[in-house]
Amino acid sequence: GRAACLDRMPVHELTQEQFDVRDPYFPVVYTVRAVKPASPGGSRAAARGAGVLARASASAAAVLTYHRIGDRAHEADDLTVPAGEFAAQMRHLRDAGYQVMALDQMAASLSGGTLSGRAVSLTFDDGYTDAWSHVVPVLASCGFPATFFIVGAALEGGYEFWWDAVDRVLLSSPAVPARLELQLAGDLLDVPTATRAQRLAARAALMERLYPLEHEARATAIRALARWGGAGLAEDPARRPMTAGEVARLAARPGVTIGAHSQHHEQLPRLTHAARLADLRTCRS
Repeated sequence: GRAACLDRMPVHELTQEQFDVRDPYFPVVYTVRAVKPASPGGSRAAARGAGVLARASASAAAVLTYHRIGDRAHEADDLTVPAGEFAAQMRHLRDAGYQVMALDQMAASLSGGTLSGRAVSLTFDDGYTDAWSHVVPVLASCGFPATFFIVGAALEGGYEFWWDAVDRVLLSSPAVPARLELQLAGDLLDVPTATRAQRLAARAALMERLYPLEHEARATAIRALARWGGAGLAEDPARRPMTAGEVARLAARPGVTIGAHSQHHEQLPRLTHAARLADLRTCRS
C-alpha cells in the first residue's frame, strides 16, 4: 500500500491478492484527497486556493525513516540498511541538491506554505546503538540534521527488543527443537522448526501474533521462547538500543533532535485510552 501510494500506482494496476495482504505492522488506511477546482466565475477565495495548490505542487517533501544501520542479521531482516548503502544514500542527497532539514522545520514550513525545492527529513526509529557507530559519522560529514525516536523502556540498559529476541532464538541459535509449541495469551502456536525455511515461517507467525499483545504478555511469551530454544536472555551487542547516557550524549550533538517512540513499543490503537495516555506520557517523561 505504501509503495503503491508513493509510486502513484492507479487501482487497476494492483491485483486483488495485493489488496488482501494483511501487514500487522502497517495496517493500511485508504484515503482520498478531493479538490474542487475553481470555476471561471469562481470566488476570489477559490482562486487563491488554486494558487496555493499550484505552489504546493512545485515543491516536494519526504521523510526517510530508518531503523538499524549495519550488517543484516539474516535474510528476512528488513529493518536494517547496510552501512555502505546508507552512506551512499546520504551522499546522494547531498550531491543531488536535496534540502535536508530538521523534522520540526519541515513541519513548520509545510504548515506555513514556505517549503520550496525538494525537502527531506531523516528519522531513526527505536534508538539502536548503531546511531553512534554508523549514523552520526555520516550525518556529520554531510552536515545533515536528524530526529531519533526513542523507546522509553529501553533506556534502562540490558534491554532487547522483542523482535530481535525472536530472531536471536529462532534464526541465530546453533540448534533448536524440531517443533515449537508456544502459548500466546491463551492461543497455542504449534509450528515445525526443523529446517531454516520452517524457522523463517515460524518467525513470521510469531511476529504477527506477538505484536498485538500487551507488553507484559509479550515479555512472558519471549521468556518462554528463550527457554524453548535454550538461548537465554542475553542481549546482542550489535543490536541493542542506546542507554540513557548514550541518548543524552547524542542529544547534545548539533542538529540532533530526540523524539518519543512510546514506552513499550506496543500497538497503541489496541490499548485502552487510559493505557495509551499512560504509555505516551511515561515515554515523554
